[in-house]
Amino acid sequence: MVDIGGYLACVPPANMDAFQALLQTGNSGTPANNATPCTGWSFGGTVSANAEIGGGDTLAAAATGSAAFGVFSNDFFSPGGSSLAATATGGAFVGSGKTAAPSQDLVSPAAAAAYAGGGAGFFISNAGTPGSIGGHFATATVDTPVVSVQFSTGGGIWSLSVTFGPGGLFGASVMTTNTVTKTVAGPGTCVGN
Repeated sequence: MVDIGGYLACVPPANMDAFQALLQTGNSGTPANNATPCTGWSFGGTVSANAEIGGGDTLAAAATGSAAFGVFSNDFFSPGGSSLAATATGGAFVGSGKTAAPSQDLVSPAAAAAYAGGGAGFFISNAGTPGSIGGHFATATVDTPVVSVQFSTGGGIWSLSVTFGPGGLFGASVMTTNTVTKTVAGPGTCVGN
């Protein structure tokens, strides 16, 4: 169990109901707090774990989870234009997505090949505030034995993460994920809003 800025994350979760409730917050690529997404730049470090198996959409299963900490800014040069935040992202599905967390409302989930692994790396995003990166996102992942690349997009916000670490074989997946955020320093709001 890892405490990520007040949120608990574990794989596999000890309390599946609480884990699914965490993943279900937010709505379809809009921030979980329903604020208008604020674009800018964000970057930081991340740790992640991914697993995929199958071929296509009905004979497939995949899970992804990550925790990140970074700087979010819609104006690096204005007082109050930057924030520090922690994020937690996750998603999982079996088959065509009828068994999934969060609900697969943005994409038809699919996975190919077989992979399990994890690592540490970095992320970059056009999210100007922590709240802008919260909510449901369409997420595509490609995993190799030494590097994993994940791209998420929704509501005008995108995020790219690259992690390095050990993994078995190769895999790829697409699914809806959910991100929750916790601002730890700074205003967490757009400059001028």
